Amino acid sequence: MAINTHNKLPRKGYRQHLYALLAILLPTVPAAVSADSAQLQGNSLGPTTLSPYRASYRIAYHNIGSTLERNLTLSSGNRWRLSNSLDLFLVGFKEYSVLRLEDQQVVPLHYHFDNQLSSRRNSDLYFNWTANTVTDRINQRSTALEPNTLDSLSFQLQLRQDLIAAEGQFTEKVYQLADGKRLKDYRVTLMGEEQLTTPAGTFLATKLRQHRPGKKRHTTIWLAKEKAYFLLRLDRVEDQKTTYSLELNEASLGGLPL
Repeated sequence: MAINTHNKLPRKGYRQHLYALLAILLPTVPAAVSADSAQLQGNSLGPTTLSPYRASYRIAYHNIGSTLERNLTLSSGNRWRLSNSLDLFLVGFKEYSVLRLEDQQVVPLHYHFDNQLSSRRNSDLYFNWTANTVTDRINQRSTALEPNTLDSLSFQLQLRQDLIAAEGQFTEKVYQLADGKRLKDYRVTLMGEEQLTTPAGTFLATKLRQHRPGKKRHTTIWLAKEKAYFLLRLDRVEDQKTTYSLELNEASLGGLPL
């Protein structure tokens, strides 16, 4: 973890910004999409091809900087685990989703989020696709499931599946996510393409806009088009200003660098 030493916040102000950073990461990080094929040259991939990977992202929020670690692992059979973790002075959050693939559709099974600064944001969702319900075991609350409902992390894989399957024709899609209290709609819209430079290199990026209908804030996403839409950068935007950003630092797929 790196903390910017310029214009340091006072201790009270730092704690307030630290809390705010962890508070907004849950609804924002899910907008990112992960690429997980071992064959990243071009887009000639099978739509359900997955391969374990590891990636790290730099996070910038006011004068606070840190690193988000992301991993995709195969646990057994057709069960995958996608996880995020971030630590700031011994506090932070841990998040993971256990899922399976059915043809081109990602099916979430268990989603867990642990925020060490705000327990009221914690979540532990179990998806029962036989009864079509999702239950948050922390709040003991169940919600009826709609077909193809996702959690905040399995959403990332589904978006990537859709972009690859669209073969350059993706324009817009609405995704439904469960958060333990209700189902929420998120609209993802194509904005165009541009060259983007990150600490991991320069890439041709597909640029997307993600937002909830009726909300003023949105998230801008850049994905590496020629690397199976690997997440390059993510900006949270409110009132036409970027409140924080997440940028690819490095990634390793099948033991090879991106």
